[in-house]
Amino acid sequence: MAEKDIHYYEPANGHGLKHDPFNAIVAPRPIGWISSRDARGNINLAPYSFFNAFCYKPPIVGFSSTSWKDSVSNIQEAKEFCWNLAIMDLAKQMNATSAHVAHDVNEFTIGNPEQDRQGAARGGESGVVRMQAFGDRSAQARGRRKS
Repeated sequence: MAEKDIHYYEPANGHGLKHDPFNAIVAPRPIGWISSRDARGNINLAPYSFFNAFCYKPPIVGFSSTSWKDSVSNIQEAKEFCWNLAIMDLAKQMNATSAHVAHDVNEFTIGNPEQDRQGAARGGESGVVRMQAFGDRSAQARGRRKS
């Protein structure tokens, strides 16, 4: 039997590669193009690399944010969001909505995806598939301490 070259990925110890391999290890990974609205009516639309469906009965979808962003704040306030499927034809528009802008900027005006007449929490007309979700709970993860 040939000896295999085995690598261990231990984030706390670094990886020694040009790019962090974590994003490539779990693939394919759907992008969560999340639309939300805060209690004052400010609209947000942003892509999230860590989105997925977790259960079908009851249907549960979720996403993870690397920091406390407008989407997270909005969902905490309004308790709902919409996941919009961004197909390849919408990639440029989706990427444009990842820009860091002021809280009161409506990202539907960036890259011009069409906003649903029902509002941001219902999603964008441009999305092929939209899932309206109600924010049942959230959790803030803490990094593991190196011992």
